Formats: sequence, structure tokens, C-alpha cells
Amino acid sequence: MNVKRPPLAVRWSLQRSVADLLGRKWMQGWVPVVTLLVALVWALIVDPYLLNAQNINDIGFDLAITGFLGLGLALTVLAGGIDISVVGTYALSSVVSLVLAQQGILSPPLALVAALVVGAAIGAVNGFLVVGLGMRPLLTTLVVLVSLRSVLTIVSDSANRSLETRAIDDPTWAFFEAGTVVGLKVPVLLFLVVALVLHLVQTRTRLGSHFVATGASERASREAGIATKRVKFTSYLVAGLLASIAGIFFAARVGAVSDQIGGGQEFALLATLLLAGVSLAGGVGTVPRLLVATLAVAVLGRTLINQGADANIYGVLIALLLLAAVTIDAKFLKHRGRVLEKLEVAPTAVELSGALPDFDVGSGSFWALNDKLASAGRIGLGVVEGPEDCAVDREGRVYCGDRRGWVWRFSGVDYEHAELFSRPGGGPLGLVFDLEGNLILCSAGRGLVSIDPAGIATTLTDRTRRSLFSIVDDRRLRLVDDLDVSPDGRIWFSEATKRFDQEKWMFDTLESRPNGRLLCYDPATKKTTTVLKELFFPNGVCSTHEGDSVLVVSTSRANVKRYYHSGPKRGQLEMFIDGLPGYPDNINRASDGGYWIGFVGVRNPAFDLAMKDVGFKRRMVHELPVDDWMFPNFNQGCLVKLSSTGELVECFWDKGMTEHSMVTSMREFDGRLFIGGLTNNRVGYIPVPTGTCDCGQTPCGGGQAVSVSTERVQEVIR
Repeated sequence: MNVKRPPLAVRWSLQRSVADLLGRKWMQGWVPVVTLLVALVWALIVDPYLLNAQNINDIGFDLAITGFLGLGLALTVLAGGIDISVVGTYALSSVVSLVLAQQGILSPPLALVAALVVGAAIGAVNGFLVVGLGMRPLLTTLVVLVSLRSVLTIVSDSANRSLETRAIDDPTWAFFEAGTVVGLKVPVLLFLVVALVLHLVQTRTRLGSHFVATGASERASREAGIATKRVKFTSYLVAGLLASIAGIFFAARVGAVSDQIGGGQEFALLATLLLAGVSLAGGVGTVPRLLVATLAVAVLGRTLINQGADANIYGVLIALLLLAAVTIDAKFLKHRGRVLEKLEVAPTAVELSGALPDFDVGSGSFWALNDKLASAGRIGLGVVEGPEDCAVDREGRVYCGDRRGWVWRFSGVDYEHAELFSRPGGGPLGLVFDLEGNLILCSAGRGLVSIDPAGIATTLTDRTRRSLFSIVDDRRLRLVDDLDVSPDGRIWFSEATKRFDQEKWMFDTLESRPNGRLLCYDPATKKTTTVLKELFFPNGVCSTHEGDSVLVVSTSRANVKRYYHSGPKRGQLEMFIDGLPGYPDNINRASDGGYWIGFVGVRNPAFDLAMKDVGFKRRMVHELPVDDWMFPNFNQGCLVKLSSTGELVECFWDKGMTEHSMVTSMREFDGRLFIGGLTNNRVGYIPVPTGTCDCGQTPCGGGQAVSVSTERVQEVIR
């Protein structure tokens, strides 16, 4: 029976879309974006000619000047300090470059270099006072600002008395004044380039992460080995240089000396930073949001100036508007987490098929409780914690992961010898050996990992191609779960959910929407492709004995599907077994041509009924804390043997719940069946009869990829 695509009402939810939007990091910058849009609409209403060439040029210049100053100030704030004196540095650098060039003391190019030296020197002084002497950054840079204003007044008065202003005839000066590159004025182009570089430094380099870490917690960063003093000093030095660049552009454009340059601009800069979401406490802020906020302020300012508004009125209006925007932003950030908690889970109605059987002992039911797992052998008792899956190598050694992000190896007659094989990190889940003898691991939070025989872990893939219409960035693999290797060497693995991380995987079961997918990694091309989308918590993955398909377990829908990746049925998805009375987890091949499947728990009438009632689930999610939510019954599971066509063959229980109350995986090898459990503190094993299946290997699989002949591989591919 071919499986139909889930209906639209199950696949899509307005509530979930809103939650996904609120959860995106870029949504934290919605306030400056909305402010910019409002500013543009208002400006075009009051000034229809706002977008003419002259106004665009003026707005671009304002953006560049304010942007350089804002970047410098934001950099110091990001690193845990603050530099109010950037406005004074900007003003003094402007006057110094202009006076030196106009009075002929230095050639115009050298005058521009001198302005940069002045900016760097002031930044270095600030860095020395704050970092070297441990002075408070706000008070220190405020005093420096007042001092720079005094020096600016003296220099301006002296220059105005000694020499009349005259034009500077120099190509370098003219280039800074009116030059263009690729159609953009030099100030705008250089600002955009600098902004891009700083954005890449912050998001793609170790230095950038050190800035953020230092601002977030200087003590913790220092204990982690980060040179926090060097980081903070660098921020002040760069802030001074950026301010001097702004001063050079202002001098080239205006060509006049004044002690009023930048007067009061420090308050507008602080407001712009707050509008951009830059935390004055340090460690929080992005260049794109600062760019948007700066553009919004530039548009508002230029519009008010064009309308002839008084300078004081301009300052008051800008301050009031920014105050309103910052207040809205603060309220949004305060309540965003609370709103997300209410919207995060968007449940839908679920009606599982199949009647619930009689589990009572002696009932004669296939599912009747028994003690077949009670005498299971114990491997790694007290050593491992939560071995979700296990694998066996060609020498019969048993491997398993645990919740600490480690992989253990057990050997010996009774597997008494335990050794820590590897520390790949993440959340180790599914395990299997590939055709080359490497242990392939599904690691929640890290992706698909290959561990060589020496225990060295390498990430094979942690992302795939993003879905075209997905709000959530589903390129990154969040909860890769189980895997298997097909005869041609391709690795098939499941991602249980692309919406929730490992610690919230139960939320996906409660939501009951098709958030999972089946993926394939091809070692030959090193590419990862999404094979099947819109699966309901796909968990176990098993390559069939025929080698032309894989079995995919849906835990939340209590069924197993079969996907054909090769052969005449290529691309088809069929139901293998449906209406199971429990929640299946991993599935693996049996040596007689059948399959083993583990159950983490059994269904019960109360939860089945609750899953049908969307209103009940919504009220529960909205009104109760997470600890009081109703979740599936995962406290007792079992192990089931299936035939090659999906018929029930045998059932194994631990009735007393002392050895294996939850079964998440199993692996048959050489007459033994090894059992894993996410809540267990051991790997169990029981004896089972062995057989020979059509893959031609005895025992079949044995924790490794299916090994078949070259002729069989070619037949499967055809």
C-alpha cells in the first residue's frame, strides 16, 4: 500500500509559522526594520522629492558618517566597554586634517594620514586608561570627550584667526570629497566595505567570538584563555580609527573649521545603538541591525532638515521616536520567550490505527507480558549511561554511545573489558559500521560522524540543502537519530525532527506533525540529500535484506514504512507494518531474513484519546507547566521479531522492569542479540538462533553494513 502525503492541515499551522518566525534570530532586529519602513513612508509623504539624486547623496553621506561612529562605539560596547569620545575624535580629526592641508603644513595626503594617527592615538589613550589602569570606561571616555572639545575649540579659534579658508587643490582630497566607485560615493562605499568586514570578523573568526565572549563575561573569557585586555584595547584602537575616517570625510566635504562639529551627536549615537539592539552590558549586537538603525536615523534626520526644522526640534523628535522604538524593542525581548513557550508546540489531531491488545500475563495474546529479557547478560553495567544503540565489529567487540557524548568498546569472553573508544561529543544515538570498517554515528547536535579504528572522530555531514519555503533554517541537522548502510555504500539516516533539539524531542511527539525526514549521505560525492520529507518522527532506519530499499520507523505514528531507493519500485513509499500497539524505535536485520524491532513503550487508551482532542492538547500546553504535560507511556517496552514481510513472530518482555524496561535498539551477531536502551545503564544480550538469509552472509549484518556480491549490487541498482 503506497503511503499518501499528509493533508495540508497537518503539514502547516499558522501558530507554528508565527512561532518559527519569533524564534529566528533575525526577528530580534524587527524593530529597526519597522522603524526604517515607517521613516521611509513618512518621509515620502512629507517630502515627495526625498529620493532625488541630491537627497540620496546627502542621506548616504549621513549614513557613512554616523555609521563609522556607530561601528566604533558598538565595537567597544560589544567588548564590554564604551567610548563616548568617538564624537570628539571625529571632530578633532576633521579639524586637524583640514588645518594641516589648508595651511600647507603637510601635503593633503599626509594630512589625511595625520588625522588617522590622531584617531588611533586617542583610541590608544582610551584603551590604556580603561584597560591598563582599570578606570571606568563611561566616566573616562566622557572626560576625554570634554578634553577633546576644549582642544577643538583652541585649534579652531587659532586656525580661523591665522588663515582664511581656501580650497584644497589635490586629487586625493578631491577623491575623498566627491569621488565615486561603481556608482557609489566613496564615503558610502568605504562604510559598506568596513561594515561587511566587521560583520565577517564577528561571525566567522575567532577574534570576533573573543569580542562577544569578553563582553558577555570578561572573567569567564579570561579563565578560558582569551586575552581579554588585548581584545578590549583593540576595540578602543579601532574605534578611534573609525572615528578619524568619519572626520576625514567630513573635512573633505565641508571644508570649514568649526568647534561645533559633532555637537550632541553622542546621544544620537547611543540611541541608535539601543535601537539596533546593541546591549550596553556587552556581548550582544550585530552589524546588520546597526546598519538598518543608522539608515533609519539618517532618513529621519535628512527629512527634518529638508523641512527646515529647528535643530533643537530635530533632536527632540529623533529622541522621542528612538525612545518609543527602544521601549517597544525592550518589551518585545522581555515577553518574546513567554510567547514562544505558548506557541512552540502546535498540536494536531492524531488517530492511530489498530486496536490495543491484551498485555496481561497468560492472556494468550501475542503481546502478553513475559520474562524473556529478565535473564539478559549485562555489558558495561554502571559504566555506560543511556546506550541508545549498539554495534558489533568483525571481531565481535561491542560498541555503544552514552549521554555524555562518549563511545565505549567492550571485549573479552563476557565483555568484561571496557575501554573509552572515542569522545565525539553531541548526543550519540544510532551506530553502524560502514563497508570500510569505520564506525558511523548519528550524533544529535553534531550530525553524521565517522570514527576510524583508532577512535578519531570526523564529521561527515551536519547539513543538507535548505527547503525552499521553510521559515526554520533546516539546513542544519538537529536530531539525527538512526542509520544504516546500503550495499552501494550510501548511508541512509533519519532526522527525527527539524523543529526541536534533543532535550525537547517529546514535544514533537505531542505536536504530531510531519517534522522529520529521511536523508542520504553518499561517501563518493560527500553530498547529503533529503530523500523523504514530512515524516512523523522517523526513528529507526534499516537497509532491507534485498538491498533495494530501507525500512523507516515512525515512532509517533506506531508504524514502519518501506522506501525503495533502487530497482523497479524506485521512489515508492509503502507501508510495511501499521497499527502497532506500542511506540517503535530502532529496527535491524535478523539473520533468518526477518527483522528485529524495539519498542520504547506501549500505547494506552487515555493517551490515544487525548491525542485526538486538539483543544485538550492546546489547553494543556498553554495552561500547564511542561512537567505536568501528558506524554506517551515510555516506561516499559519490549523487543519484537518480524518476518521478512512484516508479520509478528515473537515478543520479548522484561516483565519486572529490572533489566530492560525500555528497548531502543538491538543488534544480532553470531547467535547473540545485543540490546540498548536510552534509560538503561547497561547493554544487554540474549542468545538467539541464527539463520542464513538471502544476503549471503552468516550472521546477517552483524552490526555492519550489508555485505553482498558485486553482481548483487549491480542487480539492485538496475
